Amino acid sequence: MTARIPVILLGKDARGREFFDRSEVVSIDSRGARVRTRFSIRPGTILEVRLTDEMVTKRLRVVWQGDPGSLYERMLGLEFADPNDTWNLGMLGARWELGL
Repeated sequence: MTARIPVILLGKDARGREFFDRSEVVSIDSRGARVRTRFSIRPGTILEVRLTDEMVTKRLRVVWQGDPGSLYERMLGLEFADPNDTWNLGMLGARWELGL
């Protein structure tokens, strides 16, 4: 599902420094999400992704980062750290279709 869902990212950047980023999910599915960020983050890094309106926190692993200068610059591909975890896509879809 394509979306613009506000989130907070918490974790360590590529230099090992802890960061906090108000960001947004640009697409989401049952296995993870694609997120826009201003930080460089290494694949394999575990991030906490917090839905801002609900304070629901999920742990996701960075599986790719868009190349500088590409269409996907400043994008991260994330998958759940726990393969049994997932989003409540029905609830999320209903919220963002209504603009809540």
